[in-house]
Amino acid sequence: MAGTLAVALPGGVASAKKPKPVTGTCNTLTGDATSQTLQNCTDTTDTGGSGTSTTTNENISGNSVNGTDSVTWNSGLNSTESFAGKLLAGKKDKCSAPAGYTNVYEVKEKGKVTGGTATDLVGGKTKTTACVFSGGSGILVTGSSFTF
Repeated sequence: MAGTLAVALPGGVASAKKPKPVTGTCNTLTGDATSQTLQNCTDTTDTGGSGTSTTTNENISGNSVNGTDSVTWNSGLNSTESFAGKLLAGKKDKCSAPAGYTNVYEVKEKGKVTGGTATDLVGGKTKTTACVFSGGSGILVTGSSFTF
């Protein structure tokens, strides 16, 4: 004779919510077209106060950009991210080039932390405004805020 097994789960187990991702800000971003140093970062448990972001894939089409990057945090942890954004040029570009450089464009990107060993950042949203300049020793990228 076939039987049926009923299992009762303790309250809350089936409906447990994943905690919200930890958020933070890095107040300084400097580097070149493929690698930027992030400094003065909050959430020092994950970031160690700074890190290096390396572009792993980037596609530019017209005034749009998208891709992925990897951040190696000073804490020894890392994050992977996807991003998409706009490249603003001409009057829309609010950047001021340093001596010896000319404005290329202002970049406004939004994205998401998709993975990495800094697991409490996964699922969080990212936002960056950066300025891209040419001249001097090549491409210079600066920004005053990277939020995650």
